[in-house]
Amino acid sequence: QLTQVFNYPNPFDGTTYVHARLNQGARIRVQILTVAGRRVRELTADGSAGENFIPWDGKDSSGENVAIGVYLLRVTAESPAGKRASAVGRALRSR
Repeated sequence: QLTQVFNYPNPFDGTTYVHARLNQGARIRVQILTVAGRRVRELTADGSAGENFIPWDGKDSSGENVAIGVYLLRVTAESPAGKRASAVGRALRSR
C-alpha cells in the first residue's frame, strides 16, 4: 500500500523531498511531469516500510532548473513480489 504522497517544502525553490508512506519495502519510482504530461525527470529509490523521503533538486534530466510552475509527481511502488501501487501528488516550483 502506498499512501501520503506529497512533497515538502511545497512550494519550493531549491530542493524538495517527495514523501511516500509504504506498508512494506518496495522499489519507488517518481516520475516528475509537467501538467501537460511531459516527463521532466525520473527518480528511483529503495523504499522501506514506513516513511520514505526522496530528494529532488528541482532540476530536469539535463541538469537544468525547471521553470516556475506546477509539476505532477507520479509515484509508483513495486514490491519484491511484483505488486504495484501508485499515487499522484503536485509540487509548485517558485522563484
